[in-house]
Amino acid sequence: MTDKTESHVPASDVRPSAESKRLPTLIGVTAISLLLAGFGTWLLSARLAGTVEASGRVEVDKNRQIVQHPDGGVVQRLLVKSGDRVEKGQVLLQLESDEKKSELAIVEASYLELLARRARLTAERENSKTISFPARLTGTALLRPEFARLMAGQNALFEARSLSFTQQRAHISMQVREIETQGAGIEAQIAALRRQTELIEQELVAQRSLRDRGLAQASRVLALERESASLEGRMGALKSQRALITVQRGEVLLAATRLVLQRRESVEAELEETRARVLELAEREQRLRQLIARRDLRAPTSGIVHEVMVSGDHAVLRPAEPVLSIIEQDRPLVIMARLAPINVDDVSPGQIATLRFPGLSSRSSTDLTGELTRISPDIVSDATTGATYYQIEIAFDMVQMEESHRRHLLPGMPAEVFLRTANISPLHYLLSPFLSFFAGEHGPT
Repeated sequence: MTDKTESHVPASDVRPSAESKRLPTLIGVTAISLLLAGFGTWLLSARLAGTVEASGRVEVDKNRQIVQHPDGGVVQRLLVKSGDRVEKGQVLLQLESDEKKSELAIVEASYLELLARRARLTAERENSKTISFPARLTGTALLRPEFARLMAGQNALFEARSLSFTQQRAHISMQVREIETQGAGIEAQIAALRRQTELIEQELVAQRSLRDRGLAQASRVLALERESASLEGRMGALKSQRALITVQRGEVLLAATRLVLQRRESVEAELEETRARVLELAEREQRLRQLIARRDLRAPTSGIVHEVMVSGDHAVLRPAEPVLSIIEQDRPLVIMARLAPINVDDVSPGQIATLRFPGLSSRSSTDLTGELTRISPDIVSDATTGATYYQIEIAFDMVQMEESHRRHLLPGMPAEVFLRTANISPLHYLLSPFLSFFAGEHGPT
């Protein structure tokens, strides 16, 4: 006979064991749910800041100023080299000017000669007693004897021409007086003949009366009539001579007037031509003086000399050919960077940029904050590499930098630019590749 032993477990002991198994599961599910809910909330509500990177270098605002010579010429002395600091107005190089100085001496001599001639002609036109020379000519004559001789020659010519004109007028005046004397003699003869005619007429009347009474001979009357007719003929001849004398006097007076007019016209024509030549030479002289004054090429601004393009003394410069460039030091520094064309839609003026300068000590240098101020209107191509990019400009305040780094930050140093783009959610960031793919395959979504 086999003994059977029965074991009885209370129900209360079995129930807690099942509940203890479900509790960790519940906690795990709850934790995972909370984690997924939190992650989903983060995917939807969190914002990620995008960044566009560009490389560039430090440059001076408005970049460098190119120095050119407007006229060109042969370099006599080059006074600066790359890296020299120059002040505004400082002479950078000198051009040879011996040829221009020789030309100026010739032009100046011709100009002063014309001034002397113009002064003489003006005195002749105004019938002056002496010539009034301009102050420049008299001042130059005190220092240069050749111009004193020039003035003396013009004075001698003025006196000779004045004497000739005076003599011509005196000759005409003498002719007028002679004609007037002849006219006066003719008038006297006419008056005498008129008186004789009156007396003969009286005697003829008396003889005719006596003849009619038989007291005088007829031959006597005829003789008186012949004499009366002769007197009338002589008077007519004298009147004709008087008219001729009047015409001659008018012609001589007209010649005197013509002499004055011809002299004035000749002087005016010569004076007008001289004035034109004076203006021409004055302009030419001024231009030559400007060219000689511009033989010294001066710095238009203060700064550092850069890229000297002249080989040295005796080099030939073409007009407006670049000589060198000056980088101004008192202008603010900017960053000129190259932006990849694919990123141009992500940036716009006004965006904040983070700047780093690899050339400065990394232990003490800090990132700077700048602002995008300009984007080139079109794509730029590198002539050497053929790479294409957009030129961007970032302005920044150097006050942010330490004084030691501020002194060492120079134009041309490399810079790294990080432009902050628009904030997006993590979900948008994760789905953007798929959205772009479907937009490319099926059109915009």
